[in-house]
Amino acid sequence: TIVVPADASNYDERWTQIGIMNPKEEKETLETMGVQAILYDPASKTSVKLIQKRSTKSAEVFNLSQISEAEREEFLTSLFTASDENTSYEIEAYDHPELPFFRLKIEARSETVRATEVIYGTVVNGALISFDLYQENLSKPLDESYIKALVAGTHFTEFLDKAEVEKQERQAMLTLGIVIAVLVVAIAAWVMISSRRKKRLTAARKEKSARLAEFYREQKQREEQNIKDPVLYTNRSVYNEELIKNFCIYDAVFHRIKLWITTVIVYILLLALLNNSSQSFLGFIVVTIVGFFFLLYQGIQIDKTTKKMMKTYEHSKSKEAIIQFYEDYFTLSGIQSTIKNPYMQVTEYREYKNYIYLYLGSDRAIYLDKNGFDQDVAEVKKFILNKIK
Repeated sequence: TIVVPADASNYDERWTQIGIMNPKEEKETLETMGVQAILYDPASKTSVKLIQKRSTKSAEVFNLSQISEAEREEFLTSLFTASDENTSYEIEAYDHPELPFFRLKIEARSETVRATEVIYGTVVNGALISFDLYQENLSKPLDESYIKALVAGTHFTEFLDKAEVEKQERQAMLTLGIVIAVLVVAIAAWVMISSRRKKRLTAARKEKSARLAEFYREQKQREEQNIKDPVLYTNRSVYNEELIKNFCIYDAVFHRIKLWITTVIVYILLLALLNNSSQSFLGFIVVTIVGFFFLLYQGIQIDKTTKKMMKTYEHSKSKEAIIQFYEDYFTLSGIQSTIKNPYMQVTEYREYKNYIYLYLGSDRAIYLDKNGFDQDVAEVKKFILNKIK
């Protein structure tokens, strides 16, 4: 016997040995039928499908040997119903050393085809297990010797207890119900937390807007009164390609480190899943190529963003940005007209290599070269962090 599992590779030579030239198409049919394997006898060129199916009826019967004769008769009667007058069938009990089998023979006729199908099966552990032999336009009666030999040689290694299986199923359903309930509670909690967070953010934005309005009102009054604020610290940073590119690298990679970690985890999980598949090598190659082009795309984007940002400063009179820190605000001048930025506008403080980045939003920042301070860097950092916290 040549045994071909239903999930065998499309390139397995056994498909050709049993006469199947298009395994991919054939496997779709086998999956629909519930076929576990094809058993082929080279001597008689007979092909038999080993099928396993589960249904409400098979779960109810569970083991054909554990029900009464009357219940078996009822089960056999319910197995098949002729679809039309061109289909005939016969069904009977069939002896087996271990447990009762049945034999179902179906004949269907049309103008061009006369099909004969013989099924030997039983119910064990809640599943209908059957051997299926199908042939068309036979010139002589169907030879059942091979399928009978398979049935006679069938041995079941384990018989489950119906009550225990039903108990496990109930426990599984209970566990599933608990998991679903936990997920529902988690989602509800997330929605509630998100709603409260949204309200807090809205309130914070309103408060911030009010504080900014008050700040600019006070500054206007001070200007009208010609009051000058003393400069506490000064930083001079040359906005050249090196400084801009370093920011673009930091903003694309380190500022989004959570996204990158998630991407790496997903990539590792994909590799783990592919490792257990029949096409693991091909999948590994595809995922690796996609990962390579993703990294290449990120590198290209960093380069494009750097060039785009450099263009914004190419018409500036000076490439040197002067950032001066006052008690309540800091100013940026040199590369643009002087603008006052209150410390409350700083959303994040970040450091990378020899630079300090003061974010004024998700992707906009003021860049400070640590070598450009007129006083001790540690003292200035402490001042800024204290102001923005």
